[in-house]
Amino acid sequence: MRLIKILQVYLTVFYGQLLSIGLFENLLTGIPELVENSQSYFNIARACLGVLILIQSILSIIVIWSKKFNIVFITGILLTVIFVAYMIVNTIHLTQIFDQLKAIEKYKLIIEVLTKSFILLLGLIVTFFYSSRGSYELVQTEHV
Repeated sequence: MRLIKILQVYLTVFYGQLLSIGLFENLLTGIPELVENSQSYFNIARACLGVLILIQSILSIIVIWSKKFNIVFITGILLTVIFVAYMIVNTIHLTQIFDQLKAIEKYKLIIEVLTKSFILLLGLIVTFFYSSRGSYELVQTEHV
């Protein structure tokens, strides 16, 4: 039961951080850029990704604390879709702007994308672990 609480706190912090990334980086900066240049697929994808992250984060936090482990699995699948979309959008964007950047900016941008990808992947792993382990922990505590 203690493991479940630790995972709940970790996932709440993770999805809170994901929510702030979705709001700030994708929506608050993406929408003005979309208004400026509505023909850019990157800006459209970024705004859509922000909305998807916003919905998924709020849903995940509610589901994690209500201990609906089957639905947590579904939010893990949605997080997988977000992770793949994030990687595709950022890869396309990096290839478009890579030649225009200075060497130090290239490394900073690559490290930033890799760090965010690693954190998303870690959250993905913990979400699936929580969805599979959670119901097992509850069954174990009921028998004891």
